[in-house]
Amino acid sequence: MTRTLLRRVIVWLGRRRSVRWLAQRLQTPVDRWLLGHTGGHVSTVPGMPTILLHTTGRRSGRDRTSPLFYVPAGDGVAVVDTNY
Repeated sequence: MTRTLLRRVIVWLGRRRSVRWLAQRLQTPVDRWLLGHTGGHVSTVPGMPTILLHTTGRRSGRDRTSPLFYVPAGDGVAVVDTNY
Protein backbone atom coordinates (compact mmCIF):
# COMPACT_ATOMS: atom_id res chain seq x y z
CA MET A 1 0.00 0.00 0.00
CA THR A 2 1.53 3.31 -1.01
CA ARG A 3 1.72 6.29 1.33
CA THR A 4 -0.69 8.26 -0.87
CA LEU A 5 -3.31 5.53 -0.75
CA LEU A 6 -2.82 5.10 3.00
CA ARG A 7 -3.24 8.84 3.49
CA ARG A 8 -6.46 8.83 1.45
CA VAL A 9 -7.87 5.96 3.49
CA ILE A 10 -6.99 7.72 6.77
CA VAL A 11 -8.59 10.98 5.60
CA TRP A 12 -11.69 9.12 4.39
CA LEU A 13 -12.01 7.29 7.71
CA GLY A 14 -11.43 10.52 9.65
CA ARG A 15 -14.50 12.06 8.04
CA ARG A 16 -16.76 9.35 9.44
CA ARG A 17 -18.45 10.39 12.69
CA SER A 18 -18.42 6.86 14.11
CA VAL A 19 -14.70 6.43 13.43
CA ARG A 20 -13.89 9.79 15.04
CA TRP A 21 -15.97 8.87 18.10
CA LEU A 22 -14.22 5.52 18.42
CA ALA A 23 -10.75 7.00 17.87
CA GLN A 24 -11.28 9.66 20.50
CA ARG A 25 -12.03 7.02 23.10
CA LEU A 26 -9.59 4.29 22.10
CA GLN A 27 -6.52 5.90 20.58
CA THR A 28 -4.89 7.16 23.79
CA PRO A 29 -5.28 3.91 25.78
CA VAL A 30 -4.16 1.79 22.81
CA ASP A 31 -1.23 4.12 22.08
CA ARG A 32 -0.20 4.08 25.74
CA TRP A 33 -0.21 0.27 25.73
CA LEU A 34 1.57 -0.08 22.36
CA LEU A 35 4.31 2.40 23.18
CA GLY A 36 4.88 0.91 26.60
CA HIS A 37 5.10 -2.68 25.38
CA THR A 38 7.19 -2.05 22.24
CA GLY A 39 9.75 0.27 23.76
CA GLY A 40 8.26 3.22 21.89
CA HIS A 41 8.67 1.67 18.44
CA VAL A 42 4.99 1.10 17.51
CA SER A 43 2.23 3.70 17.68
CA THR A 44 -1.32 4.13 16.39
CA VAL A 45 -0.15 7.11 14.33
CA PRO A 46 2.49 5.85 11.87
CA GLY A 47 5.14 8.36 10.90
CA MET A 48 4.60 10.62 13.93
CA PRO A 49 7.30 10.39 16.60
CA THR A 50 5.59 9.84 19.95
CA ILE A 51 6.80 9.96 23.54
CA LEU A 52 5.15 8.93 26.79
CA LEU A 53 4.96 11.69 29.39
CA HIS A 54 4.72 10.40 32.97
CA THR A 55 3.21 12.77 35.55
CA THR A 56 1.78 12.58 39.06
CA GLY A 57 -1.55 14.17 39.97
CA ARG A 58 -1.14 17.09 42.35
CA ARG A 59 -4.14 16.27 44.52
CA SER A 60 -4.70 12.58 43.90
CA GLY A 61 -1.07 11.51 43.70
CA ARG A 62 -2.05 9.13 40.90
CA ASP A 63 0.50 8.30 38.23
CA ARG A 64 -0.63 9.26 34.72
CA THR A 65 0.88 8.52 31.33
CA SER A 66 0.03 10.54 28.22
CA PRO A 67 1.27 9.87 24.67
CA LEU A 68 2.46 13.12 23.04
CA PHE A 69 3.84 13.98 19.61
CA TYR A 70 7.20 15.72 19.30
CA VAL A 71 9.16 17.43 16.54
CA PRO A 72 12.84 18.42 16.40
CA ALA A 73 13.37 22.11 17.24
CA GLY A 74 16.95 23.32 17.11
CA ASP A 75 19.03 21.37 19.61
CA GLY A 76 15.95 20.01 21.42
CA VAL A 77 12.41 18.97 20.72
CA ALA A 78 9.00 20.65 20.79
CA VAL A 79 6.26 18.58 22.42
CA VAL A 80 2.78 18.77 20.91
CA ASP A 81 -0.36 17.80 22.82
CA THR A 82 -3.70 17.38 21.08
CA ASN A 83 -7.15 17.29 22.56
CA TYR A 84 -9.58 16.46 19.80
